[in-house]
Amino acid sequence: RRVKCDETRPSCNRCLRFGIHCGGYLDKRTSVEQSVAKPRRLSPKGYALNPSRLPQVYVTPSRLKFGTEQESRYFHIFCTKTAKQLASFFEETLWKTIVLQACETETPLRHAVVALGALDPRYACRRPTGLISPDRRFAFSEYSKAVSQIRQKVASWKEGEECSERDLRATLISCLLFTCFETLNGCSDAAITQIYAGVRITEEWQIRHVQDPNHLTPVSSPKPLIIEDELLHAFSRLELEAMTYKDFRASKVHKANPSWARSDLDRMPKSFTSLAEARIYLAVIIRRAMRFGAWVEKRTEPTGAWAFYLHNPDSIKSYSEPEMDTRRIIGEYEQWSRAFERIWMLSRTETGQSLFEGATVLRLMYVMVTSWRKAVAKDGARYVATAIWEPREILTLAKEFLNSVRSRGEEPGNFTFDMRVIVMLHSVGFVFRHRRMRREAIDLLLEKPWREGLWDSWVTGKSMEWLADLEDEGLPSEDELEHIPQDRVCSGVKLAHDDVARTTTVSCLQPVLEMGGTSVPRQMVIPWL
Repeated sequence: RRVKCDETRPSCNRCLRFGIHCGGYLDKRTSVEQSVAKPRRLSPKGYALNPSRLPQVYVTPSRLKFGTEQESRYFHIFCTKTAKQLASFFEETLWKTIVLQACETETPLRHAVVALGALDPRYACRRPTGLISPDRRFAFSEYSKAVSQIRQKVASWKEGEECSERDLRATLISCLLFTCFETLNGCSDAAITQIYAGVRITEEWQIRHVQDPNHLTPVSSPKPLIIEDELLHAFSRLELEAMTYKDFRASKVHKANPSWARSDLDRMPKSFTSLAEARIYLAVIIRRAMRFGAWVEKRTEPTGAWAFYLHNPDSIKSYSEPEMDTRRIIGEYEQWSRAFERIWMLSRTETGQSLFEGATVLRLMYVMVTSWRKAVAKDGARYVATAIWEPREILTLAKEFLNSVRSRGEEPGNFTFDMRVIVMLHSVGFVFRHRRMRREAIDLLLEKPWREGLWDSWVTGKSMEWLADLEDEGLPSEDELEHIPQDRVCSGVKLAHDDVARTTTVSCLQPVLEMGGTSVPRQMVIPWL
């Protein structure tokens, strides 16, 4: 039975009587000091009460849960190497906490993580040089298990009934992991399918948990204990990446909705407190603009050439942007730019050195998307034919970023989950007409090939080089003629990726002056490295 302490100081008499050690009593001052609450760390407005933002403890799954020592080893590789690489220089909560904790209870997710750990990102997407390595064979085996088990889970859902929230979350995380695996293996179509599936799942789930379906928010989850903010943010960024690469969805998916995420922008801070916060809001603004652009296209058939005419510069001629929406888009970009100013200036100082690379990427994205908006305006043709400031800043920032990465003893050659500079350099070659800067962008892309998500610097650089050679035919030196004349600009530029043959075919219509300006079809096949 429990013996009550007689509270005699400095040691209780009962303990002394029974001959046992009595811990006595803590000094009163110590007790008071311990009872004083520590200063609470302030969080950015809008996140302080969000459970997904609170520190979480990750515990490695028990070795008993792994079927073999091989599975355990590759899981460890993912935890120590792959997750860090996927997290980049932004927050690591998604990959190092949320995904890994989900592996505790979801076997298919554990198989998917093991599969990613078995892949070497340095050799991802390259052409096969012989027999498949044992590591790669094991990766595909684990991936097959993950896909099979997720399919069984989905098939078990009863028609007409909602799946459990646990199953929905597991399916959403599987879309994320499958996207990474398919991308690493150069299967862009399969990766894009996973991305759009994840986007659809997040939006359908949100609709069921918000009062007004017209006011969906990609910034904060309506139930963060079920679907964390970080998962919504990840698919928000992935949708942007997929839309710049290939968007085969019907136009009704992008139906214009001016109120979508409007409440988020109304609450946008006047000054961002972190890179992560700035990235979240920039992604929201770009998604709003790109979804509107996709809807305006009124596409009725699948196409791989859409994305603010990134693959097809001449489509600008048929684009007409309503004035009201133009002002709205301009205002949102300007609002973000003002809020980003403090972080941007700090990143250029010695104190803010840790912010340098992340801030550079965000600034690159901002310059790129604002130039897209100018390109699709009424006088866009004249803008892209004469622009100098935007392509020059893109080149300058891209060089600064790559030099910073290399100064740390790293190379950009490894796979990264997020877009960084390839898409921006792509704009310099496919959007703008400045000849020398186009060649500079090509040199950067081909110097030491690397991959960023769906984008490959080698394929991008070689396709730009081929187009530049065609449009430069017969022209005087770059010193004599800075920009490509309108009558030399190739039209109908398209890129078709073949995941099986591991090649990309770039094609266009080249105007031939000797034939009275008649356009002649041109084509080149680019083998992947």
